Order: sequence, then structure tokens, then C-alpha cells
Amino acid sequence: TRKLVDEAKSEEYPKKGKWKGKIKKYPYNPEMVDAPQLFKDYLKINSLTKDQLDAFQSEERFLWVEGPAGSGKTIVMLGKVIDLALTTPPEERILVILTGSLMLK
Repeated sequence: TRKLVDEAKSEEYPKKGKWKGKIKKYPYNPEMVDAPQLFKDYLKINSLTKDQLDAFQSEERFLWVEGPAGSGKTIVMLGKVIDLALTTPPEERILVILTGSLMLK
């Protein structure tokens, strides 16, 4: 997950731990964009996908975010929560997060 969010261009990085000295390459992904400063400062994330950035920048009052495991849903919601915490007066804050499977009939 982190490799998709952190790196926009193919670069070589040495692995840590028992794999020390081996080279790891990340593929170039044209769908990646520079992350807002909030992500860099608080979450140490340098880039997001265009879909992640759209979800983060959405002004919708209610936002449904879905996607496969590892697609960055949690990172986007963390960014949104941090942004709201920094910009909304305490007396106006309400946060509702639903996780897990919802079955619709």
C-alpha cells in the first residue's frame, strides 16, 4: 500500500532488515499526483492517486469511500480527519466512521 501512495516515479531503494543490499524498484504510475502538505507533514506521504486526491478534496457533507484492500482508503480518511480537526472549531466537530461490510437487500 505504502509504495503506491509514496512514490510516483520508478526509483531504486535498498531493502531494510535481512534483505539489506538488495534493490527494490517501484513502477512508474502516471495516475500519481503530489500530495497536499498536510499528508507530508502529518502522515509522511508524498504522493496520492488522482482518485485519492479527489476524495480528500471533496466538499461533500457525506462521502462514501470504497475500494479494494491496499487502495489507500484509510490514508485518505486520515487526511480528511486531520484536515477537519485543524480547520473546524471544536464545538462544530462530529465524526462518524463506519467500517466493515454492509449488506444491502
